Amino acid sequence: MNLKSVVAGIVTGTVLASVATLLYTPQSGKVVQQNVRRSIDEVKNNYQSATNLSTQLKNQVVSTSKEGASTLKIVSGEIKNSVEQWKEDVHPSLQKLEKDIEQLRNTVENFR
Repeated sequence: MNLKSVVAGIVTGTVLASVATLLYTPQSGKVVQQNVRRSIDEVKNNYQSATNLSTQLKNQVVSTSKEGASTLKIVSGEIKNSVEQWKEDVHPSLQKLEKDIEQLRNTVENFR
């Protein structure tokens, strides 16, 4: 197969496809062009909307991440303070329990 016959086949196929399209298209060329333009405009608008929504989503994720980090820092500090306060509050009771346990041991050892 040589290049000349390949080119002739492509040209013939293109012409036949164009003629078939014109003959079998139920609408006029202007209507088809308008529909194509309208479709292209819709695709552009949808793309722009998707771009805007994804930008908003990205900004919301960044904002939420910052708020979450800040809140986590505050809550962890509050938990640490609560645990320290609890330790201080419980310390006298622990000392008393340790003293009572030691007295019980001594009583049991003396009883033997």
